[in-house]
Amino acid sequence: MPENNVVQKVVTERVGWTENLLISVKKWALINGINIILAVIVFLIGFFICIQIRKFALKIFKKSTIEPSAINFLTEIIYFLAIIVVAMISLSVAGVSTTSLAAVLGGLGIGVGMGLKDNIGNVASGVFILIFKPFQVGDYISVSGYEGNVRNIRVMYTQIETTARQMIIIPNLQINNSIIKNYSFFDTRNIEFNFDVGYDTNLVKCIELLRKTFQKDKFVVDKKIVEVYVKGLAEYGVRIYVRVRVDRKAYFEAQSELYINALEALDKAGIELPFPKLEIYQKNNENVDNKKA
Repeated sequence: MPENNVVQKVVTERVGWTENLLISVKKWALINGINIILAVIVFLIGFFICIQIRKFALKIFKKSTIEPSAINFLTEIIYFLAIIVVAMISLSVAGVSTTSLAAVLGGLGIGVGMGLKDNIGNVASGVFILIFKPFQVGDYISVSGYEGNVRNIRVMYTQIETTARQMIIIPNLQINNSIIKNYSFFDTRNIEFNFDVGYDTNLVKCIELLRKTFQKDKFVVDKKIVEVYVKGLAEYGVRIYVRVRVDRKAYFEAQSELYINALEALDKAGIELPFPKLEIYQKNNENVDNKKA
């Protein structure tokens, strides 16, 4: 039968190809047998050295100021690179051409890198944040339009808790490409106030009143650094500018109390804070009533 002959031919070809492959492998193994054994020995020794390198790197990193969450990541990267080097050396000893293998791995790496470029960027940015520390866990920062306390820094993303009790997760690449305001960088923070007083106000008396009011407040950490001066002329009055320094941990509480104390002091001194008023004059009540009717 013609069909049986075709099947028999295909089977014979496949069996022949397999036999040739086995013969080639056997010849290669016989020729490079010693090299293969040496390659296995080299890999085992290299693997042991890689473990020691990882332990040594971990020990060094723990003594540094690097964040704990970054230590394991950096250690594993070093270990992974060391394993790759050992594998390449072992293959070279076994007689495998490392040049062509490196080219294949390079092309594969480029393809994977293009597909995962955002994730790789997040990882790289996460390592940058963990090593150079533009902010740390617990800091109050403003970044990418969000503001709050840093709750967690991961290799891929950072978690920020806002004052509205919302957890914002921002990719590290986005953070690294944004302007970061770290309000916790210094132990103290400045609070700025603007008070508009009437044009008929005694400005010297007003400035002195505000200076004394802020200087005696418990939240002001440096009594000498209480700046009070005329900032400019507003539409409804003269603008008085005040700047004081407080403990950053008590920023919001201090801001509230200082506003209250300043307004009470101005009110007791009879200093008016002008605001826009709308006055409506009614000339003829009778005409208005007629229009309504």
